[in-house]
Amino acid sequence: MKIAVLEDHKVFAESFKTYLEINEEVSSVELFFNINEFENAKSNYDITILDLDINGNSSLHLIKKYPDMKFLILTANNSPNLIRKAYEDGVFGYLQKKVGCGRIFGFIKKVIYNQEKIYDNNIITQSFRQEMKKSKKLTNREIEVVELLFNEHSESYIANHLCISKNTVKSHKQNIFRKLGIQSTTEVKYNYLFK
Repeated sequence: MKIAVLEDHKVFAESFKTYLEINEEVSSVELFFNINEFENAKSNYDITILDLDINGNSSLHLIKKYPDMKFLILTANNSPNLIRKAYEDGVFGYLQKKVGCGRIFGFIKKVIYNQEKIYDNNIITQSFRQEMKKSKKLTNREIEVVELLFNEHSESYIANHLCISKNTVKSHKQNIFRKLGIQSTTEVKYNYLFK
């Protein structure tokens, strides 16, 4: 697989490149430290990993400019508005830099081989929490329940973790779905958060 990395932090980019190159599935990794270098390269990549902020300039416009390319955003920025914008523009994934290299490579493979869109649950959870606290649509307890559901925990686990009964968890879920006008946790993640 051919990978491009558009990242202005050279130490991070070079370390990430070194990690990627030890994987047998990777045939080449090209680093670009500014948007012009990337656009002038005119090369075909299986995936492009990019930071949102390159030398003070947004790289988000590249997603629309090159609709046939697969982009995976790797950033420290977890703004709900930027996540939504990236999703709407067609980015294949949005991950935080604090995610380990092994997980990132696993996400890269899912995007390339399975055409999956990848949004790290931690980012979704943080964004959801910010949105719900602002809108006050859900109680703090309901937000806790949704966050545990995002991470695919069972009702039994949630009940034990929050020291409540399983029936109370079910009641919270019904209230959450009713308040948000949805039918499932997946809808919360994609149809509600990214609407």
